[in-house]
Amino acid sequence: MSGQLFWKYPTSSKIQSSPTVVNGTLFVGSTDGTVYALEAETGRERWQFTTDDTVVSSPTVVDKTVFVGSDDGNVYALNAASGERQWHFETGESVQSSPTVADQTVFVKSNDGIVYALNATSGESQWRYKTTGSSPQSPVVVDGTLYIGTGTTGSSHSTGSVTALDISTGQVQWRFEPFEFPCGHSSLTVSNYTLFVGTWILHADKSKQGYVHALEPDTGDERWRVGLNGWVESTTVPTVAKNTLFTVTYSEKLHAIDISTGKNGMLTACQDSNLPQ
Repeated sequence: MSGQLFWKYPTSSKIQSSPTVVNGTLFVGSTDGTVYALEAETGRERWQFTTDDTVVSSPTVVDKTVFVGSDDGNVYALNAASGERQWHFETGESVQSSPTVADQTVFVKSNDGIVYALNATSGESQWRYKTTGSSPQSPVVVDGTLYIGTGTTGSSHSTGSVTALDISTGQVQWRFEPFEFPCGHSSLTVSNYTLFVGTWILHADKSKQGYVHALEPDTGDERWRVGLNGWVESTTVPTVAKNTLFTVTYSEKLHAIDISTGKNGMLTACQDSNLPQ
């Protein structure tokens, strides 16, 4: 392991999508509006599919189909081998979240806060649920339940909250609301039968205090919460390894938290970054 560059592939604009590698092919979206399929070992292009706006959504590949959203307001299902469009579903709003696929259903959230459940084969809408927050977080599905966070639009009851939905019906099972408006949250992570989410709250002096919460997946009850030095960005995804949750804050700190107790040990400071203070 040397960090040697094996290959690079030029796109016509920057990439904010996360690459997905399946069966030797790398799939990634670009802000030039194109989804690229590249040979993972060489970087050779296999195909490209062009949408009508930027692609920030990270592709999800299931059963030889690529599912991806675009800022043109569509969710696309593409043949993984050829890039041919199998179907598309129009939401009417940018789709920057990454689709989640479970039980032959594609779950995705558009930037106006609507969660869609789409038939994975046909793209037909099965149900939709309207949240009030606008955020690019992707749904998480575990054991028949979809977990989704909302953003910071307005002062509704579901702003800055986490909501659990039945994946078959879209019915709300529970809602976690840690603070009153205004607040926000990070993306969600499930590990060791615990749901983890980072949040922040805006104080009167305009400063932001960050937290990490551990929730009971069945009920939304809070097991523990820990305060952080700084606030958690909405696009941050907490990561769990060896009984430790890792997350970063805008104070340029990387935190390591014991997932059993919530004990926080700041791991290191991030140097030479461009994070805002």
